[in-house]
Amino acid sequence: MSGNQKPVLAYQFFRNYAEKGNAFTVSDIAKHVGWEESTARTYINKKWKDYLISKPAKAFQVRNKFLRVTEQQFLAEFTQTETVETTYVREKHSQFIQFEFLLPLTREDKLRRALDDLFYKDTIEMRLKDLGIETVQNLIEREAGMTEADYIEKVCGVVSDKFGGYSIVHVQGRYKAAELMTRSEAAQYFAADQLYLVDETTASVRFIIPCTAGSMSFEDDFQSINQTAAVEQTELEKEVALIRTLFFQFFVEAVVATVHNEEEVWLLETGHVKQLYRWRRTAKKR
Repeated sequence: MSGNQKPVLAYQFFRNYAEKGNAFTVSDIAKHVGWEESTARTYINKKWKDYLISKPAKAFQVRNKFLRVTEQQFLAEFTQTETVETTYVREKHSQFIQFEFLLPLTREDKLRRALDDLFYKDTIEMRLKDLGIETVQNLIEREAGMTEADYIEKVCGVVSDKFGGYSIVHVQGRYKAAELMTRSEAAQYFAADQLYLVDETTASVRFIIPCTAGSMSFEDDFQSINQTAAVEQTELEKEVALIRTLFFQFFVEAVVATVHNEEEVWLLETGHVKQLYRWRRTAKKR
């Protein structure tokens, strides 16, 4: 029998069982292809487990997605150490938090630098020491006997786990730059070389943080996709408070301090709750 003949028989076996939806055992495919059962079991565990669903009595069922796999792809996968199809761990989160900064595009360079600085461990360590380790201990537990260095490492790990990146989009907008006035008053305002309506490009900086409370794994089937995880409200509220506090202490205040001289800075929170935060510039004392 040629070198490719047994893999071809295995492909035909899987395709036949995928079309019919029947279950099979290791012994079934071993007999069909002409392998020892140990050989068939090894291939199932190491190469084909993503195509199969485990069933009772040590049986398997071929997933429908196998019908999209060509014989050429299957044979290529058989001869490689890695699978042709990219595999994923599927997770869904019924609870999440999204933060969105809204700032003029003219401040985007400063905003990027401020945000990027906070993705470095030494910056987080410095910020942690500025806040005071005792203060953070009220938020993230410090186990008895844990050294300061180990605790800082733990906090950095939590921050790293929760905040992995951000995205920026540009939004075109028009804003009123003075008190409401008539058209004639606006014309006089413009004649005095002052702007009443201002066209401005806004940078929208978005963070999306999934909550572990309410998360669950799922498979590529309708029943699994539509299942929902039970959420313990107490644990959820604690996690949301942790994420929000860390975000404000390590990100928000640093950004606001860097991007100064703006009339207003807006931060929108959505997901678990909906809230708008505004930093409004105070009038200068004369």
